[in-house]
Amino acid sequence: EDDLKKVRVAVTILRRARDCRSVTTPLWRVPYEGQLRYKMSLARGQIKKLARQLTKLYKPIDSDNHKSPMGGGRLCPLDNVGPSPWIYGYRNKCEFAAGIDVQTSKPMIGFTVGTVKNRVQDGVSNVGTADNGGCVRVASAKGCPHIANPAIDVADAITRMLIDMESWGLNGGVVYDKVKTKGCMRMVIVRCSMLTGEVMVLLQVFPTDLTEEHQKMIEKGLIKACRECDEKWSREFSQQSKKGNDEKTNGYPPSPKFKAVTGLVQLHASLMELPDKTTRTKIVFGPGYLYEELLGVKFRISPTAFFQVNVGAAESLFSSVRKWLFEANNPPKSKKSEKSEEKNEGEGGQRLPVVLDVCCGTGAIGLLMAKYASKVFGLELVAA
Repeated sequence: EDDLKKVRVAVTILRRARDCRSVTTPLWRVPYEGQLRYKMSLARGQIKKLARQLTKLYKPIDSDNHKSPMGGGRLCPLDNVGPSPWIYGYRNKCEFAAGIDVQTSKPMIGFTVGTVKNRVQDGVSNVGTADNGGCVRVASAKGCPHIANPAIDVADAITRMLIDMESWGLNGGVVYDKVKTKGCMRMVIVRCSMLTGEVMVLLQVFPTDLTEEHQKMIEKGLIKACRECDEKWSREFSQQSKKGNDEKTNGYPPSPKFKAVTGLVQLHASLMELPDKTTRTKIVFGPGYLYEELLGVKFRISPTAFFQVNVGAAESLFSSVRKWLFEANNPPKSKKSEKSEEKNEGEGGQRLPVVLDVCCGTGAIGLLMAKYASKVFGLELVAA
């Protein structure tokens, strides 16, 4: 309990910090075992909260009589939080903001750590708030333990592109200003599969003050940045192949040969950050999507699609769910039949009659469970 209190205090302090790692991953200073204990305490708290809410709504439910036999919570059994096989460099999707570098006061692609107008109050810099009052201040993703190197490479390449764009004479500047609703670059989305090595890059720009010539220059800049990254990744893969796999990989995802397979430019004029009906997305090169793998199933991922950001952790989670589904329809038998069960797992009469994937999104979970069911139904309210 004392350790958990220390972790909670540390999380509160780190969330108030302006360090990029502390903003994006507040637990990065805490050993992984401590992170798991902290998350377990949060899970227990949520189960108890749910029990109280249900007790108020449905009086027949008595939370005191529904304690987990495992001691992990109420209303239902609660397993321990399972560790992820990937805890470093695992994130396959990063949404970077275009803003002002907190260190150099120059345009940069990174993670948001505040707004420019706060810089004077913090005593960090005297950047003129009259010119950049609506721009965000950003910090480099380098050093963030959960960010994959390919995403950092793309952010650096687009940052160099921003520096070049300063000579284009853009009305409102190269970085989008939320207050003045002027500027150009808003966001950079990078998707990279740790298993297939495919990388997708999307630039979101504010098109109001852009000419057709400027848009073409942005597209050419995107292609150039991706080619620079491809060359870097090719060199690194060759060097890694020569060294072999002797380096320590515990906690890290695989390191395939990464390649930018598609690039897109999104023209987004709305004041809201999320795309709407007026948003236009142009495929600059490639098919406009990439492939990701999860438990042997291949998924086609679009720029805005939701997908698990840590495939290693997702595989562990969904493997447990598939195991529960199989065990639910196949009660334990004698030890003699265990081997035959493993061979026939998911076949014929051993399948569940129906599996409902509620709030299914693109249906990833349902597809992964299809082997264990005769029928799978996905239910989703939000239109694709």
